[in-house]
Amino acid sequence: MPASKEGADSFCELSPDNIATSGKDTLKQLSQCKSFSSDQTKAILAILTSDNSPFGVSGFKHVEGSAGGNARLTCSPELLSCDGKEGAGISGNSVCSFSPSDIETSGKHWLKQFCRCRSFTPDQAKAIRAVLSSGDTPFGPPSEWTSSVLEELKCLFHLFDRSLLDQIPRDVLLPWMKDFLRSSHLPREQLAAVVEKLSRRKRAAECPPDKTVTEEVVSDDLMPLDYTPEELRACLKGPILVDNLAILMDYAFTYEQLLVIKENLDEMFPNGYPSSVAQNIGSLMEIMTPDDFKTWNITSAETLAALLDSEPDEKLADAIIQQYTDSASHINGPALEAIGTKYICLLNEQQLHMIDEAAFKEVDNLFLSKCSQATKDILYPPAKRALSDRHNEFPYYYDKIRGYLGGAPGEDLRALGKDNLNMDINTFMELRTDSVLELTPHDVKALLGKNLGQLKNVEDSSPVKDWICEQKQSDLDLLGLGLHCE
Repeated sequence: MPASKEGADSFCELSPDNIATSGKDTLKQLSQCKSFSSDQTKAILAILTSDNSPFGVSGFKHVEGSAGGNARLTCSPELLSCDGKEGAGISGNSVCSFSPSDIETSGKHWLKQFCRCRSFTPDQAKAIRAVLSSGDTPFGPPSEWTSSVLEELKCLFHLFDRSLLDQIPRDVLLPWMKDFLRSSHLPREQLAAVVEKLSRRKRAAECPPDKTVTEEVVSDDLMPLDYTPEELRACLKGPILVDNLAILMDYAFTYEQLLVIKENLDEMFPNGYPSSVAQNIGSLMEIMTPDDFKTWNITSAETLAALLDSEPDEKLADAIIQQYTDSASHINGPALEAIGTKYICLLNEQQLHMIDEAAFKEVDNLFLSKCSQATKDILYPPAKRALSDRHNEFPYYYDKIRGYLGGAPGEDLRALGKDNLNMDINTFMELRTDSVLELTPHDVKALLGKNLGQLKNVEDSSPVKDWICEQKQSDLDLLGLGLHCE
C-alpha cells in the first residue's frame, strides 16, 4: 500500500545517521521525497554503493544534487520494489562535490559522470587516480586497458600522473596518445604538460642510432613524445635544427625540452642568433630573458617584427627594441608598425626621436592612451607634420591623427572643430588638460558635434570637471546639458 503523505514526509526528514542504518523498504519510501539535503544525499549514495547494499547501485535512477543545495532521489519508474536492473545515474553537480573520501569509497561507480565536472581540487584528482590505479573499476586494472578504455576515459586523461601512465601498456598508450594529441583542442601549453608526464628520464650522452633526427622525424608533430630532453640535447642540433626551427616551434615541447633546444642554439651561436634563426624562435620566447638579447644584432625591421609578433612581456620587448635601436639609425615605417600600440609606450625619449616622420603615414593608427604625457607631447608634432599635406581631407586626416591628439595644443583642437568631425568622448577624455582648458563651450560643441551629450556622463572626471569649473555658468547653460561646477 502506498505510504500516506504524512508517512512520506517523515521519511524525508530522516537524519543522515538514520538513513545510513535504514533498510530496503526505507529507501523505497525515500524515493517519494522531492528533495534532500547534501548530507542526506551522501548517506543515500553510501548505501547504494556499499558492498552490502540490498540491491546495489542499479536500484535508483537518479540521485541529483550539489554540496550546497538540495538533492532528488528517483526510483526506476517500472521498479516499484527498487531492486531492478535499470542503470543508475547521478548528476554532474553532485559528483563534482564529492569529497576525496567519497571518491575513494564509491567513485568507481561514477567515473563517467566525473567527466561533467569543470575542474577538481588536487585532493579530488588524487582520489580519482587512486580509484583508477586500484583496478577495482568497470575498466579493470590499468595494465589491462585497451585503446577503447582510454577513449572512454579521455575526459579524465588530464588527471593522469606519471605513476598511472606507467601502468598502462606502452604499446597501447603511445598509439592512442598520438591520435589524442592530433585531435585534441587543448592549447600547446597543456599538451606540453601531457608530453611531460610521458617523457622518459633516461640520459643519452650520445645520440642513439635509432634517435637520429631526420627530415622525416621533424615533419612529425608528435616528435616531442619520442625524445627525452637528453636525447634532444644529443640528437637535435646543427643544420637539421636551424633549417626546421620554424616547424619545430609549433610542436608541444615541454619546458625542459625547450630549454635544451635553446642551449643547443646558444652553443651554435654564442654571439647572438642570426636573423634567419631569430625570426623563427617562436615558443622559445617563453624561456628567454632580457640578457639573452644583449648579444643579438637586430638590424632589420623584419626580424624586429618577428620577435615582437611572439608578444613577449614588456621587459623582453624593451630589450629587443633596445637592440634594434642600438643597431639601426632610425625607426622606419615597418619597424614602427612592428612596435605598434602594444609597445610604443616602452620607447624612451631618444628612441622616440628616431622615428621617421614618414613612418606616421605608413602605420595603422597608434593609440597612446597608456603612454606618459611626455611621450604624447613628443609624438604629436612629427605626426602632425607628416600628415599636414592631407589635413583638409576628412575623415582620413582625423583617423590618422586621432591617436596622437593627447599631445595637441588647444589651437590645434579648435582648428579640428571646424571640420565637424564628431570626436568621440573617449578621445576627448585623453586630451591634455591644459589644452582643454583653452577651449570655450562653443569650441567643445564644435569638436564633439553629435557626441556633445556624452559630456554629462563624464562631468565628474578630469579634464571635463576642470573645464566646467573654468567656464561661465551662462555659457555652460547654452549647451543645454545641465553642467555645473561642484
